[in-house]
Amino acid sequence: MEKGVLGFYLSGHPLKAYEKELRGYVIKINKLIEKKTGDKARIAGVISDIKRKKTRSGSTMAILTVQDETGIIDVRAFPDKMEDISFLEEDRIVVVEGTVEINEETRRRVSMNANDIMPKLNRLTDR
Repeated sequence: MEKGVLGFYLSGHPLKAYEKELRGYVIKINKLIEKKTGDKARIAGVISDIKRKKTRSGSTMAILTVQDETGIIDVRAFPDKMEDISFLEEDRIVVVEGTVEINEETRRRVSMNANDIMPKLNRLTDR
């Protein structure tokens, strides 16, 4: 509840509890800047915001804001890559596999296009 009240995690990020389990399996969001556009990567984080948009074909895509203890990234989940995005909701811990997109002008803005998003566990508020 501290993030809802304060806007950040005061006692520690929820991913800390899964640090051993995730080590070697995912990379931290702040390390994505070392990648190149098109590189594949796997991250874990908490969904802090979701925007759903209609594509030109009329399908629904999702733009997720995902954060770990090192940073925040926007992740685009296109319907042709994802069969089911119904489990995507705020405060859910997810593992995202996808390709990295680096804004070549600033070299600071990093985003991802998801190839797969797996729910790590139930919503944080369910624990």
